[in-house]
Amino acid sequence: MVMTASGARMGPVLRANVPTFDLPAEEIEEMICQLVGNSPQKFSPAEPITTFFLLIFGADTGIRSRQLNPHTHRQPEHAQIEAEAEQAADFLPWISGAFQAARTLRLNLGDIFYIGEVSRWELSQQKPEFELSGFVEDIQKTNVYLTLMTEGSVVASNRSEHVPQDCLRPEATLDTELQEGWLREATFWFDQFQHHIQIEDDYCADYLRQKYAEAALWSLAVDVTRQELSKPLKGKENKNRNAVLADRLRRAIPEQLAGFLSATLTSISSMQFALFTAADSIDTCRALMAHLHREQAREQPQAEAPASSHLLLPTTIFQGGIFEEKAQQLAADEIDFPSVEEDEMGEACFRFGELLTGRADTAPQWERIVALQNLVEFLVPCAYGMELGRLKLMLAWIAWLKGSCSLAAQYLDECRNLGIWEDTPLDMVVECGLLPQWVTDGERCFRGIDFAEQQDS
Repeated sequence: MVMTASGARMGPVLRANVPTFDLPAEEIEEMICQLVGNSPQKFSPAEPITTFFLLIFGADTGIRSRQLNPHTHRQPEHAQIEAEAEQAADFLPWISGAFQAARTLRLNLGDIFYIGEVSRWELSQQKPEFELSGFVEDIQKTNVYLTLMTEGSVVASNRSEHVPQDCLRPEATLDTELQEGWLREATFWFDQFQHHIQIEDDYCADYLRQKYAEAALWSLAVDVTRQELSKPLKGKENKNRNAVLADRLRRAIPEQLAGFLSATLTSISSMQFALFTAADSIDTCRALMAHLHREQAREQPQAEAPASSHLLLPTTIFQGGIFEEKAQQLAADEIDFPSVEEDEMGEACFRFGELLTGRADTAPQWERIVALQNLVEFLVPCAYGMELGRLKLMLAWIAWLKGSCSLAAQYLDECRNLGIWEDTPLDMVVECGLLPQWVTDGERCFRGIDFAEQQDS
């Protein structure tokens, strides 16, 4: 783990799973340089990153978690400390590699720590080796730890618990009847739409218009989610912030729409269109579809496009409101791809590839991305099968766009464990530890968004 800092503040923390620690100093230097290079280089133009710390964690068999629990803590045995002294000695090449990296990066090396399961070690001031500096439970005596604990923070006991809960949870509610009823109805409509898609031959007969219509409803749902999350919290609402916002979202997103959006993730491309629309705009998505429409026409000049009446849209199940209006509009209007200018098509196609692979000059629209993340979290419980896998894949892609390979890997592992995993470029990117290029730019990287503000009354 690499922790960066300036003179007054701690910067980003970067974690890497290393297959083997038995590496020459040159490879260690290269790895550290890559990790630090993936981090923003400055807090602001006037406050650059100046220092980094290296933390090396040994094996985790559960003993460290036991030691951090006052109910299960045991006095460390001398044999355990001696064993961890030998383990720390195995990482001596990392000391020289870290110093080489500091010279290459022109940064200060603040310290190097080795954390075992019962003991902790730090770099000696006299010679390049580790010396015992205390025990893992000593962290619980520090002022920082006590401050975090009073604010509600706890030490995660496993990787799953460590996943940051930076969005609303679908189980949060102040109205259990509303929460259970919404989930029940959303699951029902997911079943209905999925069944229709599987048995009807004309679903996606006009593929591009169908997927554009679905993307348009995704975009509108993202806008509504963003609006609901942005409404101020009043008075006592702030004490139950997550539950209040979750109930707002349930009242704003119809169950029928939730089922429809989940069921129409019939391929990885469907998921990518929805993600791209949220990251950019529905207009750019329309230009992308127009580009694909033009290429399709070139390859199949004699093919007849089916009428837009064949589109599957939830036009008759809403009880009024903007979603019914949008669905009716999409069903009635001709989606005129040929009217899009050729330069718009080219730019949209380029933008699609560059944005989803993290190579774009401009970052995603972060407020829309966070709104999409919250929306997808609410759709996950009402889906199953491959559609559930694609919802999880969307969450993985969002995590990666925001700069977290660890969280993206967690979602991908969930897909594998459920047997709903599909090969995507994201798997290789996450495995290699690559990050979007905007992650290194303090102006463009994701810096967190807190939508709702508290009001006194």
